[in-house]
Order: sequence, then structure tokens, then C-alpha cells
Amino acid sequence: ALSTADATIYLAGPTVCELIVPSQEEAILARLGPDPLKADTAGNTAEAFAANLSRRRIPIGAAILDQSVIAGIGNIYRAEGLFLTRVHPKTPANEVPPEKVGELWDKSVELLKRGVAEGRIATLPRVPLGKTEETDRLYVYNRERFPCRDCGVPISTGEMAARSIWWCDTCQSALRYFPDIGRAAAAPPLDGYRAHSEVQLEHLRCVRSRSGRVSVRLHLVCPNRRRQGPSRGRSEFYVAHVG
Repeated sequence: ALSTADATIYLAGPTVCELIVPSQEEAILARLGPDPLKADTAGNTAEAFAANLSRRRIPIGAAILDQSVIAGIGNIYRAEGLFLTRVHPKTPANEVPPEKVGELWDKSVELLKRGVAEGRIATLPRVPLGKTEETDRLYVYNRERFPCRDCGVPISTGEMAARSIWWCDTCQSALRYFPDIGRAAAAPPLDGYRAHSEVQLEHLRCVRSRSGRVSVRLHLVCPNRRRQGPSRGRSEFYVAHVG
């Protein structure tokens, strides 16, 4: 703990912990992205957040851990915020629909302000104050193999930006972003797979041409690797054209 006459700061596992001079502090603060705890003040807006994402092609799950993109989001808030806004962490940051970017900013504001008010991280509604297990206060973080609280499908986990991340493949399916396109892609050409139920959607990408035509590309994974023929595991192909 660091204590002064006015305050005490507790640090739990900081990446860097060092004393700096005011000029160094100013330089660090200047590099930070918009801060949800200062929402709607100069530079701390959903528009600034959206502009930062638009310049990045890395997965959204990696982008929002970058403090120059959005300040204050750590590993727990990353997983929980993406789940609550139904954004798959593998979606390229610059391809997240604008309305979803706005929702993610608003949810970050809500969650961080709640964390400050309660002195803890909790995303489930109506969590009693007092001692509770961390996973009893959260939707997906650190809950791999447990059923999703919303749909019952087991929570998935992986690594992104050198940190573990958790998500629900059903609730955060990219098909939710584009309902019309989703219907067009509902029956993709899965010739060569013995059981369609084994195929999982890993990522959906939509590209709109200048003429207005939308190409839909699905990335599919067959976890049991039972695809017939020489091609196994992951397959990528265009499924539908709309418009």
C-alpha cells in the first residue's frame, strides 16, 4: 500500500510500480484513451472510443486492453463488457458495428462507475454486498466449462493479448450483428462434414462493396476434426452475397 496524509492506495499485482515526477505523469496521461469514469468530458466520449477502434484491425478483445484505446479496462471488464454487449472477442476492432461500439462504451461507463461505488467488480445484477466468490458476481470471467448464465452453453476460453479471455459462442455469435445476413447464411454449404452439429462458427466477417453488395465470410471450426478428405479442422469460404 502507498499512503499519504490524505489517501491510501492499494495495488494488487501491478504491471509496473514506480515513483515518477509530474512531467512523467503528464506524458503517461497524455497517452491514455478516453476514460469511462470521465464520460462526456473533453476527449472522453463514445466518439473518441469509436475513432480509436476504427484504426485497428486487431481483435476487439485485444484492442480494448490497450489503454491508448480506452482507459481503465482490465481483463475482467474486457470479458464481461464484451459478453454483456454480445460482441465476440475475435471480431476485428474496425468491423464492430457502430451501434455495438456505442453499447460497449456505455456498458464500460456503467460497470466502472458501479465498481467505484461498490468497491469491487460485479456485473451480475443484485449481488449482495459482503464476501462472495468472484465468479458468483460475474457472467463469463474465469467460468470456462460452466454453463452460460443466459443460454446454458459452456463458456469458452482462450488467450488474447497474452491474457486469458472468456466468452459464450452462442450469445456472442457475430450472426447477431446482421440478422438479415444471418438468415441468408443460416444454411452454409457444409458439404464434406459428416455431422453439421459438430461445426462451430468461430467468426463472421461482412464486407460491403461500393456498389452496396455485401459479402459474408464464415470461419468454421470442426472441433472433432472429422471432415472427410484431406482438408481438416478450419475452413474459410464465402457463404452468401446480399444486396
